[in-house]
Amino acid sequence: MLSFDGNFKPALRSIDPDNIFYLGSFSKIFSPGLRIGWIVAPSKIRAQLQIASEATTICPSLFSQLIIERYISDFDWRSQIASFSAVYREHCEAALAALDRYMPTGTTWTTPTGGFFTWITLPEGCHAEDLLPIAIDAGVVFIPGSAFYADDSGQEQVRIAFSFVSPEELTEGIRRLAGAIRQLMATQG
Repeated sequence: MLSFDGNFKPALRSIDPDNIFYLGSFSKIFSPGLRIGWIVAPSKIRAQLQIASEATTICPSLFSQLIIERYISDFDWRSQIASFSAVYREHCEAALAALDRYMPTGTTWTTPTGGFFTWITLPEGCHAEDLLPIAIDAGVVFIPGSAFYADDSGQEQVRIAFSFVSPEELTEGIRRLAGAIRQLMATQG
């Protein structure tokens, strides 16, 4: 829903609705504190999902659900998403420009077409867990890529968010991250 150019990719569920779940959260399109999501699931599994939900969420917030129901019923939430997308596009462009300007040779990154994050692949031999304390000392944090893999993959990747802070703060944070990467590279010879 947060496409920068308005060209939305079809949900994977549209490919095989009998076997693919569609999950979403209002925390990304309305308010992070409400923590209300949804799932569109194949009919053959819905009863089991309801039981699992009841077992894990003993008492969901009716107040939060009522707020969201009122929001999607009474407000132009699609326009709000378009507005968010425009802001996130500006932030993403600032992050990409800073990555291009500051990152050392051998560092690569994704070019998002929507959303909140970009992925950086560190230069050969650099691992995110080794970089994290150096980056923290430089005043910047990221999520190591390994947190997103079930196996031991992603050691050389980091995910950075560009949605919240200003373009100026993004530029400074990426400059600091690039310095931390250079510092790590220097210690590795």
